[in-house]
Amino acid sequence: AVEAGEFTMAEVIAGVDAKIKRRHPHVWGERAVSGVEEVLRNWEALKQAEKANEGRPASVLDGVPKALPALTMAYTYGRRAARVGFDWTQVDGVVDKIREEIEEVATASDPESRARELGDLLFAVVNWARWLDVDPEAALREANARFARRFRWMEARVRELGLDMKAMDLDELEALWQQAKQADGRAEAEQ
Repeated sequence: AVEAGEFTMAEVIAGVDAKIKRRHPHVWGERAVSGVEEVLRNWEALKQAEKANEGRPASVLDGVPKALPALTMAYTYGRRAARVGFDWTQVDGVVDKIREEIEEVATASDPESRARELGDLLFAVVNWARWLDVDPEAALREANARFARRFRWMEARVRELGLDMKAMDLDELEALWQQAKQADGRAEAEQ
């Protein structure tokens, strides 16, 4: 485009410079802020105002890739909504929401309602993770690995005992699970 004379490199640099200064008045302007959260809220408001001036409807959720894993997308949506003030004031509010969603899942009367309510529950749990500064995708990945390690330990133990897991009752399997957790805890402590 530079070769075609549509713009010059100086115009590109000037545009980027203006955009950075416009979106960061706490650095280049006289606007004082109280912390990172206020900077992020201001930044979102400025972006939305720019989009409105361009005639585009704006949403803080714009630009979140649809191909993200569901947990990551929920985390990103929650974080972006929080930047504009749509968030619980305390972590206890998130925990209350989780309890409410558990009750709604338990009382849902049909498969579609259960799926919808379970989705709401998962979304609330992801927001709890956000409040606790935990990456939910990484946390679930680690939980999956822990489960697989412990379950494989159980399978190996059942083979050592010459038993068939399918023939064992739940109490026997639960006892093995507790042993697997203890063995896994010792292995983690040794690392």
